[in-house]
Amino acid sequence: MEGREDTKMKKIVRINTRTRETVYSSEGDFPKMGGRILTSHIITSEVDPKADPFGAGNKLVVAGMIPAGTTISSTYRLSVGFKSPLTGGIKEANVGGTAGYYLSGQGIKAIILEDKPEKPECNILVIAADGSIRVEEASYLEGKGTYETEDILRERFSGKVGFMSVGPAGERGYLNSSIMVTEMGLERPCRAAARGGGGAVMASKGIKAIVVQQADHPYTIQYADKEAYKATAKTVNQAIRKDNVFSSGTVVLLGMTIPSGIAPYRNFNGDTATEREQEQYNVQTVMDRMQENGGKLGHSCQPGCVIQCSNAIYEKDGTFLTGGYEYETAELAGPNCGIFDTEIVARIDRFCDDFGFDTIEFAVSLGIYLDCGKMPWGNYDAVLELLNTIRKRGSLADDFGLGAERLGKKLGARHIPTVKGQALAAYEPRNLKGTGVTYAISPMGADHTSGSTLGNPSVVPHEKAGQLELSAELQSIMVTADSHMCLFAWGNVMEVAEDYLKVLSATFGEPWSMEEMFGMGMETLKKEIAFNRAAGIGPDKDKLPDFFYEEPSPVTGAIYDITAEEIAQKWHSMVQ
Repeated sequence: MEGREDTKMKKIVRINTRTRETVYSSEGDFPKMGGRILTSHIITSEVDPKADPFGAGNKLVVAGMIPAGTTISSTYRLSVGFKSPLTGGIKEANVGGTAGYYLSGQGIKAIILEDKPEKPECNILVIAADGSIRVEEASYLEGKGTYETEDILRERFSGKVGFMSVGPAGERGYLNSSIMVTEMGLERPCRAAARGGGGAVMASKGIKAIVVQQADHPYTIQYADKEAYKATAKTVNQAIRKDNVFSSGTVVLLGMTIPSGIAPYRNFNGDTATEREQEQYNVQTVMDRMQENGGKLGHSCQPGCVIQCSNAIYEKDGTFLTGGYEYETAELAGPNCGIFDTEIVARIDRFCDDFGFDTIEFAVSLGIYLDCGKMPWGNYDAVLELLNTIRKRGSLADDFGLGAERLGKKLGARHIPTVKGQALAAYEPRNLKGTGVTYAISPMGADHTSGSTLGNPSVVPHEKAGQLELSAELQSIMVTADSHMCLFAWGNVMEVAEDYLKVLSATFGEPWSMEEMFGMGMETLKKEIAFNRAAGIGPDKDKLPDFFYEEPSPVTGAIYDITAEEIAQKWHSMVQ
């Protein structure tokens, strides 16, 4: 069924993926909400915590940031929320790219995919230039990678358009499947709403891709006080531009994490790369590879972003290889898998983006597989052959589609670095204890965007003092940031926080305060934790795997020593 809404107010769009009915409601139903705050509000309010993640009762919510549509930089990210088939709890995955920009131009604050087809289907959701919305049969895309999917759709939908698509991993119901989003400038599916299996949830709704065309008549914000907005917006954008440490991308973190033992090594064994390995694979070698063959550093993944942290890697013949090559991928598919060849890591990144795998979950799974002796460390040809095997399907592909924890248990692995069923991101928790706390207690599982303590001057990374308190403080901050803008802009914006509050007030016409803004973040955390508790994820799951507590890191001699009693006293008492 085709739907259309002509109002100039921002709207919430609900699509019943079984009946294909489209229902509109005003954003006024969700005041002062956006991003993770909005997706988690909808999931916790409308989804039964015990629902089957692949059943009709689960929903997939795609929501824009609160200031999206203003001139504030870095505010066109999207939050994707759902009940996760990987963790069994609530999940939010945050992503850049062009789709958020085009959705905002359509005057859409959020899309909610509801119900599911009676039998498996392969459809596309089209949000057309004229504002109409329809679900279209698309069996011609079945089984195709995200790159080919976007190429085919781009032939059909010319002009300015953003795509969100799932690859074969999502169609197969793999628990570590991602939703890939078009990157600005590259026009390739290089940005990932990766964590928690959202690709499989979207595919279970019969949706292979969401197509968002640029609106013929773009939505424009009706500022409550336009002059007041203009008087402060410039100050906020100037703050975002200042001291941008990620202008060359997040891979710059390799220079901090590898020498200190913060970067995981050979399946989180607590050690760090040898001197020879560090000579082979370091910040400079990665940056040099990015710039070969006409490669790019420092471009924006979304319109209007001044951070410009993205990148592009090309083959020797000038053809595109991969983009959005981030620290998490560079580290986990590199040293954590005993790989010290930028070419191999880049090909793993391209494979995951095209196939629709979360690079973090896949790389940690690969590290476990290698650690179990299924392939020798350092056999790069065998790694590339493994990628081909997974693409063709079969029992090995299905095993990798289980995610790191289930794969590790099936293999009888001694070290399985996961929390709540989700793989740890690229920080060794014995040597960066605050992030280890975040892995343990976040309702999202071991997620690096929930509160990283890397570089925080208030604590010593591998020492215990202050880590739990810092992580608890950062949790609500990260929820708030993921509801407003890119995290890399947020820190600078908070240096001019009063001006940002004035921007919000001038835009929406209501007073905003720091207490209310961060209070909404904490309230969202409490809702997420309550959802998880009702889903069967109790306080006993707020811990790391035993080996982190028992086996010291050879680099620092540290074990992870934040106890369950301390977490109960300083965290559970706060969020219950």
